[in-house]
Amino acid sequence: MITIVLNFFFSFNFFISPKRIKVNYLINPQMSMETIQKPCANCKFRAQYDKNPKSLIGRFWRWHINFCPGWKGYMSSLSEEERQAMREKYNLKK
Repeated sequence: MITIVLNFFFSFNFFISPKRIKVNYLINPQMSMETIQKPCANCKFRAQYDKNPKSLIGRFWRWHINFCPGWKGYMSSLSEEERQAMREKYNLKK
């Protein structure tokens, strides 16, 4: 019984991270890495920041992207024009 509950908990993506994306890719090798959408593209925290940058969750998201490897991977997957637009929109240094 405990094993079933733990398997359900760990198979359900409560926290999506780049590590979990790689694990999902290994489980389903028919999917290419290009078809997997980055979680940063539709992040709820990012949407909250866009709606109200001074909210607690919005400020947390802005602080978090300074060191998040997932955000860095997402930014590197964008074209140069999209990256520049993101830098201007979110006032990023790099």
